[in-house]
Amino acid sequence: MPIQQMFLGLGAAKDLNRYIWGLNDHPNSGGLGLNTANPGDMGRSSPTLLTAGDVPWVGHSCSGDGVTAMVREDGTLWSWGRQTHGTLGTNQATNTMFSSPVQVPGTTWSSTYNKFSGNTGHTFGNIKTDGTLWMWGRGSEGQLGLNNDNDRSSPVQIPGTNWVTIRATYQRTWGVKSDGTLWAWGTQGESLGINLPENAKRSSPTQIPGTTWTSNLSAGKNGGACIRTDGTLWMWGANDNGILGQNSPSPHKKSPVQVPGTTWASLGQDPARDIIFAFKTDGTLWSWGQNTHGTLGHNNRTTLSSPKQIPGTTWASVRACNYRAMAVKTDGTLWTWGSNTYGNLGHNNKIKYSSPVQVGSATGWQASSNSVGKEILSATLEE
Repeated sequence: MPIQQMFLGLGAAKDLNRYIWGLNDHPNSGGLGLNTANPGDMGRSSPTLLTAGDVPWVGHSCSGDGVTAMVREDGTLWSWGRQTHGTLGTNQATNTMFSSPVQVPGTTWSSTYNKFSGNTGHTFGNIKTDGTLWMWGRGSEGQLGLNNDNDRSSPVQIPGTNWVTIRATYQRTWGVKSDGTLWAWGTQGESLGINLPENAKRSSPTQIPGTTWTSNLSAGKNGGACIRTDGTLWMWGANDNGILGQNSPSPHKKSPVQVPGTTWASLGQDPARDIIFAFKTDGTLWSWGQNTHGTLGHNNRTTLSSPKQIPGTTWASVRACNYRAMAVKTDGTLWTWGSNTYGNLGHNNKIKYSSPVQVGSATGWQASSNSVGKEILSATLEE
């Protein structure tokens, strides 16, 4: 039976239903999981119900190049789309395609944002409920952390049992452990945050100095960001489009540098572009970096090299990828903005928006389910 929640005083039950929209043909991949992969079926430009069956979908989902992965309430992990570099995780041959969900081996997979990561570069990672970290997909740059450069078509465990956060991008991966340590692996050493030369590579987890890092970690196109226990925000890597928040065209930073401010609470960085969103403890939402498509949400296309507040104080969560963003407010409304090439924003059109626009009129969207992939978005609605 679907998850149900009883409303006090009403006795009425509501279901938590998963909706998905965006590009389905990438190419001919069936990436929306709607059991259709016909050439020319480009996708859905408004939220479309993803059938769950007897065991509902929960939490965060991940979408890379033509592949989507999602967890059910029973802890099983499912994926669909076109197999490239092993991204389906089902041990299938390259170019195998599924237009509806197929199960990835194993159970006790995590569905929370901090513990489940997939990206535009065919690399996926998930921290199981026992704290073990498992990765699969593209490994050509050591980004799987397995001390080699091999692709993996099914999940393989990374050493250790106390992982709390995982974030992966095209060529690099970062993770945080429960002891407050931060780790990096992959290529382009100057972007890893461990003070390496430009072309250096680490194919197994290597520690970034410090022991006060929190689970509020994000990964961008050429670097990362993490909040410390004192509420300070630190970033590292390339400073293209002012993404490091230093209010200047400063050079690359091989080690973490502080972004102004001390009350940062959580992050929502675009893994494919130089764009970052960050919450403060007072509920305000801030953004900076590249703004080619109005993704920063300030009703313009001006690139910013320091944080600027997006109007409002009731934002609950935000996710971004490939020039588009999606956010949920505390009243349960859903908002999107940025690039809209395939109707990805869910407004039943292909208009770009440079400030947040509400998707429909529903007020039951779940902040914890807010998920944005390269061309696919999804979220859970209580209705």
